[in-house]
Amino acid sequence: REEMRRSVISLCTRLASTSRPRPISTITYQSIKKCAPTVCLRWYSSPTADHSDGIECRYEAEVYSEEELIVGERMLRRIVGELKERKTGDFIIPWHDADTIKEILKPLKQMIDQGVQPSFILSVCINEPLLFSLLARRGEVASRVMAVLVQSCRMPYEDVCKFMAVYGEELVGEGAEAVQGRLDRLSSLGVGNEVAMGRLIRSCPALLFAVSESSLGAMAEAMGAFFSRKEISSIIQKCPHSLLLNVDEVEAKYEYIYFQMCMEGAEFVECSRWAEITLDEIMARHEFLLKCGRYTTPDKKNPQIKMENPSLHEILDSSDDHFACAVAVVTKEEWILYQALRDKLASGPPSFERIKPSKRKAYERRAKEAEPLPDHVFDCNKEKLDRVE
Repeated sequence: REEMRRSVISLCTRLASTSRPRPISTITYQSIKKCAPTVCLRWYSSPTADHSDGIECRYEAEVYSEEELIVGERMLRRIVGELKERKTGDFIIPWHDADTIKEILKPLKQMIDQGVQPSFILSVCINEPLLFSLLARRGEVASRVMAVLVQSCRMPYEDVCKFMAVYGEELVGEGAEAVQGRLDRLSSLGVGNEVAMGRLIRSCPALLFAVSESSLGAMAEAMGAFFSRKEISSIIQKCPHSLLLNVDEVEAKYEYIYFQMCMEGAEFVECSRWAEITLDEIMARHEFLLKCGRYTTPDKKNPQIKMENPSLHEILDSSDDHFACAVAVVTKEEWILYQALRDKLASGPPSFERIKPSKRKAYERRAKEAEPLPDHVFDCNKEKLDRVE
């Protein structure tokens, strides 16, 4: 009977095709980055009409009756009715099945028992049909995931509800145990206390579902070959999405910045875009500064001689306008022209053929044979004469 009840909930609490699409369709770094400011400014505002922080609030104040503020059929009917009236979701609820109704209301009751205001639960379910659908379909798993976020990240239930409205499907798909494992792994990397963990998860929610716990460990182990434990902790807090990158990509960026630009690990701590920016763009900015005379490669034999070079933060974290005018001290047009010429050279054929020392003799023979002979010179090559005969 329990399995039948779950199937009924899954079938009867579905969204119509007219409901709005999910905020994130595919898990990529660009989509995560694009959605991050929305999460910080939109989803973490108060559910009331308070504009004291300068942020337009997500939910308008609603008036509910006393019966609707009690977990029961009246509350559920108010949610479903509002969703249907606003044409944001069409839910078919089996009102005749008391056990199914009780199962749907169970996660709502658990949140109220934890101190969440019933008016907020009504508002968030009405304004976020995806969250309500998730709580109705997979309420038990969703409740466990929310409890993990509350306990391990010191996030109030109100913030967790808004967080789940955006990333609920991904988190529930992973499960509470997997989410807890990733949080434990991040804690072992020196993120800090629960409050710091909450800030980290808000800034990069994909750490909880975009990569596995083993991938986080492998990435942290690879970074341990380049940075100290203290530097790793600071880098993760400053640039958490660095844990989402490929190990080879991080190694290539580190090797270029460390060996070609001669910058130490402390420079990475202050820079927030080194993991986001591509290696080709890093090389382009470095080469441009060298050509402009604004960057001098330090002498490895005399490290005590300090060069007046811009920091990695100034080179990579600045916009194109600021980089050209303030860092390279040129016009914006010169930087744009340099990028265009560099891209043109990179897309064209190579200016020279790379020949290994062991292949140099063979290359010289090929080049000599390819030279055209003048009209008055006869080719007496024996092989060619044999072919003519």
